[in-house]
Amino acid sequence: QVGPPGLITPAVLAALEGPYNAARAALGLSPDVGLAALADEGVLSFAPPSLHDPSVPLPRNFVSFRPVALDRSSSARLPAWAERIGQGRPVVYATLGTVFNQPKYELPFFPAVLDGLRDEPLDLVITVGPDVDPASLGHQPANVHVERYLAQSLLFPKCSVVVSHGGYGTGLAALQH
Repeated sequence: QVGPPGLITPAVLAALEGPYNAARAALGLSPDVGLAALADEGVLSFAPPSLHDPSVPLPRNFVSFRPVALDRSSSARLPAWAERIGQGRPVVYATLGTVFNQPKYELPFFPAVLDGLRDEPLDLVITVGPDVDPASLGHQPANVHVERYLAQSLLFPKCSVVVSHGGYGTGLAALQH
């Protein structure tokens, strides 16, 4: 450990130079002393500039951009039931994003959220992703809605809480909202 978890500092970069150059050697590339080659490469980041540590020098060709939600097209709509949620009670949205919700992971996340919240005085909205059948979670009470996908930019204005695995897309979209 050369610094706090998740923080890229000069010490972390220095510690990465050895493994990085070992990987370069395995690919037949020459060593990159001081990570100089990385400084000349274009780097796109959709992290807001305020999330970058000012003590860590960024590459010269670093570009930070703000992505636009893909679900804001004119065809994006919430189901009719969504008009009735959040009226006098909080809306809790639970998701594992677009990648981490694969059935092969056999995660207990969705059943645990349902067991803990379905009988509470709130509206629970769960998105399970394209590869999970919402019916696999069984019959739900009227305050619970399970879908494969919903446009988060349209749902977030109704939400009091977002429960997720901390994925970058959902986390950044929730913070942005």
